[in-house]
Amino acid sequence: MGTIISVISLFIAAISAMFTGLNFYSNRAVLIKFGEDDNHPLPVVENEIYAYSGKQTAPFNNGIMFHFQILNPSPKDIAYFNMHFVSDGRIAQVWTMKSFGYMEKEPKIIMTDPIKGKGEINIPYSTQGTFKAHSFTPMYVFMSTDEFPFPQKVSFQFNYSVRHFPFIGKKSYYKKFSINLDLTNVELGMKSKQKVMKQLTSPVQKLLKPNQTPPYSKRRKHNRRKK
Repeated sequence: MGTIISVISLFIAAISAMFTGLNFYSNRAVLIKFGEDDNHPLPVVENEIYAYSGKQTAPFNNGIMFHFQILNPSPKDIAYFNMHFVSDGRIAQVWTMKSFGYMEKEPKIIMTDPIKGKGEINIPYSTQGTFKAHSFTPMYVFMSTDEFPFPQKVSFQFNYSVRHFPFIGKKSYYKKFSINLDLTNVELGMKSKQKVMKQLTSPVQKLLKPNQTPPYSKRRKHNRRKK
């Protein structure tokens, strides 16, 4: 009889442990990242992107932009922090909404496409923040390349607060998102874009054919008097 009770107790304990494990698994904090497979950043030229807040505008410098998306399917908010680029061993700042704190109102970030036109994009509010529970967050991160020679190597990084094995020590309380960006042909693409933007912003010169008469020439005035 005692053996049967012991077996039943072990069975109940096993079932309880299984449900505890399933509950922990279903409620664990996890991020799903999209875009990290495409590690080719977009070359950006001056004035292609700008912050707009009605009366004030602030153009972005020449630089590179990386687009990624974050899905947080868990029932918990997940904090992120220490978002930055590393360029040839140096820390390079990510441009955020805080970068435009001097504006009277929070601006919209507008990107100009020569073919599709203008559209609003989302950049991080700050270098730290929160991915809300059950949320999907598209994000554009920008790094200026005007402050130093065009970089040979760039990586984009941030930390996010998710506990993981072995669950001991400070580093077990967060994970790192890190991706090395491929800059092959990026500088060449930037120079090509600069030529296109220059052509688009330069005044259009209208050339008249030699046999055309300007609308207010003496000849036309003379013809009007005859009529």
